[in-house]
Amino acid sequence: MRRVDFKTDGYNVHLLQTDKYHEVSFDIVFEKNLTQEDFIYRKLLLTVLYNSVYNSQKERQRQELKIYKPNYDFYQEIKGNVILYHFSGQFIHEKYTEKGMNDKNISYFLKYAYNENIIENGISKEIFEYAKNKVLNRLETMPDNKEAYAYNELLALQKIYPFESNLQEQITSLKSTSEKELYDYYLKLINTSKVEVFLVGNIDEKEVKKVLNNNLNLNPRNTNLKQFYLSETKPVQGLKIERTDKIQSILFKSYYLSKMTAFEKNYVLPVLNNIIGINNGLLYREIREKESLCYYILSFSDKYTNSQYIHTAINAKDYERVEFLIKETLEKIKNGEYENEYLENAINKKLLELNKDSDYLNNLKRQFQDEIIFDADNIEEKRKNYRKVTKENVSTLVKKLNTSATFFLKGEEK
Repeated sequence: MRRVDFKTDGYNVHLLQTDKYHEVSFDIVFEKNLTQEDFIYRKLLLTVLYNSVYNSQKERQRQELKIYKPNYDFYQEIKGNVILYHFSGQFIHEKYTEKGMNDKNISYFLKYAYNENIIENGISKEIFEYAKNKVLNRLETMPDNKEAYAYNELLALQKIYPFESNLQEQITSLKSTSEKELYDYYLKLINTSKVEVFLVGNIDEKEVKKVLNNNLNLNPRNTNLKQFYLSETKPVQGLKIERTDKIQSILFKSYYLSKMTAFEKNYVLPVLNNIIGINNGLLYREIREKESLCYYILSFSDKYTNSQYIHTAINAKDYERVEFLIKETLEKIKNGEYENEYLENAINKKLLELNKDSDYLNNLKRQFQDEIIFDADNIEEKRKNYRKVTKENVSTLVKKLNTSATFFLKGEEK
C-alpha cells in the first residue's frame, strides 16, 4: 500500500493506493467546532441534501444503475468538541465495469455534499417541508424504540453539552426551523469547515485531482478546530424515572471517568467494555445468568466526553436489585476479583476486530481516516498496546468511574 497526500486551497486529499480490492472507498468529511446549531440542524440537513439532487427516487435509482449501483452512507458524528459530516461510498473499480466509471462515481457522491443547486438557488420549500416532516416523524415515534428514547433522555439529563435537549425540546426546535435558517447553516458548513477527502483502492492521483477540480469548488479557508476531547467537567448526577405502558423497563446509567490517560482512553476503556458489557461479560453473568433479572445488559463508552454507559432491559420490580448488582460487579472489577479469562477474552475480541480492519475495505478506510483525523495509532501499534492491558490497568480505570445521571423508563409491574 502507498499513501499519497496533497492539498488545495479548500481541502486536503488523502489516498491509500492498493490493488487488493475490486472496489474503491470514498469519503468527503466536513469538520467543524460543535455549536448549538448543530444539534438543531444536523439530521434535517442530511435529509434535505439526500433528497435535493434528483427529482424523485426513481430518477435516483436510474442514475445509480448507470454507474453500477454504488453503496453510499451519508451521516454525521459528534466527537467531543467537533462534529463531522461524512458523505461516503464504495463503488466497483472501472477496471471491472467500464472506462470512466471511477470519475462518474466520485462525481455522484460529491453532488450530495456540494449541492450547487442549493448553493445558487436556496433550499426548495417542497423538499424542505418533506424532509422536516420526515425527521419530525422519526422524533415523534422515537418513544416506540424504548432504548433509543431512554438514551436520548439520559443525554439531556446528563448535560455533557449545555445545549443538549430532551425529545420534546428537539421537536419544538425543529418545528420552528425555516428553510432560510437551514440554508445559512449549510453555506457556513461548506464555506468554513475543514474538509478532508479520502480514497482507498487502486486509484490514480491524477485521476482524483481531475475529478475533484471539476466537481468541488471550495474557497480557501483556515479552520481552527478545537481539540476533540472535552476538558474535565464535574459530572451531573441525578435520577429521572418516567413511566411507560410497556411491560419491559429500560435502565440507562451513565458514569464520568476522571483524569484518564491516553492509554486508558484508547485501550483500557474498550477492554473494560468487553469485560463487562457483552453477552458473555461479567454483568451478563451476574445479572442474567445467575439471577435471570434482565433480558439483556450492555455497555459502551465515549472517550471524547469521558463517559461510560450501561443499559439493560428489566422488570420494574427488579430495579433496586439490578442497581445493586451493577454496583457490586464494578466493585469486584475494581478489586481484581474476577477470572483472568474475562480479560483474555476481552483483549482477544479487540484483536479479532483489528484483523477485520485489515481485511475489509471500508474498515481499512476508517482506520486510515482515524490515523489522519484523530492521530490514532496504526493497526500494528494497536495490537501491541491491547496486549499490554493488565488487570491492574482495568482496576485503576474503574476507580476513576463516578456515577452520573440515570434514566429509568419504568414499565408496568408484572
